[in-house]
Amino acid sequence: MWPEEVCCNRILKALLALYLLVFLFAFLAFLYVNSTADCGQCINPKAAPKRPQLIQSHITIQ
Repeated sequence: MWPEEVCCNRILKALLALYLLVFLFAFLAFLYVNSTADCGQCINPKAAPKRPQLIQSHITIQ
């Protein structure tokens, strides 16, 4: 192997390790947000805050 190929392989391995670390961190952050989120609104949409006032006012203007 030439020295350039060794250096290139080291850079590629470092980039791959960095990518995997970022992916792992994002996955753990996603799990943390999901575990702390209040999913009662997702399961029961009637418990969600009502937001159709803007839509209704837009319909009444037309």
